[in-house]
Amino acid sequence: MSYPVIWLPEAEITFKKNLDYLEAEWSVLVKDDFLNRLEKVIGLIASNPNLYPIHRKNWNSYQNPKQLKL
Repeated sequence: MSYPVIWLPEAEITFKKNLDYLEAEWSVLVKDDFLNRLEKVIGLIASNPNLYPIHRKNWNSYQNPKQLKL
Protein backbone atom coordinates (compact mmCIF):
# COMPACT_ATOMS: atom_id res chain seq x y z
CA MET A 1 0.00 0.00 0.00
CA SER A 2 1.27 3.44 -0.88
CA TYR A 3 0.43 6.53 1.13
CA PRO A 4 0.32 10.06 -0.27
CA VAL A 5 3.26 12.27 0.62
CA ILE A 6 2.06 15.81 1.28
CA TRP A 7 4.51 18.70 1.15
CA LEU A 8 3.84 21.63 3.45
CA PRO A 9 4.19 25.08 1.85
CA GLU A 10 7.29 25.76 3.95
CA ALA A 11 8.85 22.51 2.74
CA GLU A 12 8.20 23.48 -0.88
CA ILE A 13 9.89 26.84 -0.36
CA THR A 14 12.91 25.26 1.32
CA PHE A 15 13.11 22.60 -1.40
CA LYS A 16 13.15 25.25 -4.14
CA LYS A 17 15.82 27.22 -2.28
CA ASN A 18 17.95 24.08 -1.99
CA LEU A 19 17.65 23.44 -5.73
CA ASP A 20 18.60 27.04 -6.49
CA TYR A 21 21.62 26.73 -4.20
CA LEU A 22 22.75 23.46 -5.78
CA GLU A 23 22.45 24.95 -9.27
CA ALA A 24 24.32 28.13 -8.32
CA GLU A 25 27.09 26.68 -6.18
CA TRP A 26 27.52 23.12 -7.46
CA SER A 27 26.60 21.48 -10.74
CA VAL A 28 23.65 20.01 -12.57
CA LEU A 29 25.03 16.53 -11.78
CA VAL A 30 24.95 17.23 -8.04
CA LYS A 31 21.43 18.61 -8.32
CA ASP A 32 20.29 15.58 -10.32
CA ASP A 33 21.86 13.23 -7.77
CA PHE A 34 20.02 15.08 -5.00
CA LEU A 35 16.73 14.76 -6.88
CA ASN A 36 17.26 11.05 -7.54
CA ARG A 37 18.02 10.37 -3.88
CA LEU A 38 15.04 12.46 -2.81
CA GLU A 39 12.75 10.52 -5.15
CA LYS A 40 13.94 7.22 -3.63
CA VAL A 41 13.41 8.45 -0.06
CA ILE A 42 9.95 9.80 -0.86
CA GLY A 43 9.10 6.41 -2.36
CA LEU A 44 10.24 4.73 0.85
CA ILE A 45 8.20 7.14 2.95
CA ALA A 46 5.13 6.55 0.78
CA SER A 47 5.42 2.79 1.20
CA ASN A 48 6.30 2.84 4.92
CA PRO A 49 5.93 6.19 6.72
CA ASN A 50 7.33 4.72 9.94
CA LEU A 51 10.80 4.47 8.37
CA TYR A 52 11.24 8.21 8.90
CA PRO A 53 9.20 9.25 11.93
CA ILE A 54 8.80 12.90 12.79
CA HIS A 55 11.64 13.77 15.11
CA ARG A 56 13.16 17.01 16.21
CA LYS A 57 15.67 17.08 19.05
CA ASN A 58 15.64 20.83 19.39
CA TRP A 59 12.33 22.50 18.61
CA ASN A 60 14.09 25.86 18.37
CA SER A 61 16.23 24.77 15.39
CA TYR A 62 13.58 25.24 12.69
CA GLN A 63 13.42 28.15 10.25
CA ASN A 64 10.91 30.88 10.93
CA PRO A 65 8.40 30.73 8.03
CA LYS A 66 7.71 34.46 8.40
CA GLN A 67 11.35 35.19 7.51
CA LEU A 68 11.28 33.13 4.31
CA LYS A 69 11.22 35.25 1.16
CA LEU A 70 8.49 34.12 -1.21
